[in-house]
Amino acid sequence: MLVDIYHENQVIGYSELHKPNSETHIANGTFIPKASYNPDLHADIIEGDYIGLRGQSLKVQSESLGWLLCTSISIQDYSNLLGEIEINLCGFSETSYDVRTD
Repeated sequence: MLVDIYHENQVIGYSELHKPNSETHIANGTFIPKASYNPDLHADIIEGDYIGLRGQSLKVQSESLGWLLCTSISIQDYSNLLGEIEINLCGFSETSYDVRTD
């Protein structure tokens, strides 16, 4: 499912989330940043170093489903070390997260 990631009212990137794990209630995907993304403001982990909880100000929206409810959002930025950035949605509400195949 394609989602936009917001900080305040600004889109900082997007992700194609993988099918969520129904046991752990975690969904993840590759985060594709926009110019407004700043790892020093938005990422919890940068190049393997835990920085702190920064996902509290982030929101996730799907065009087809609207705002997704979850307990935390974490961006893990390994762009210099591995050339990738990952996003994890933890504790999502199964009723608000429906992976569609159409």
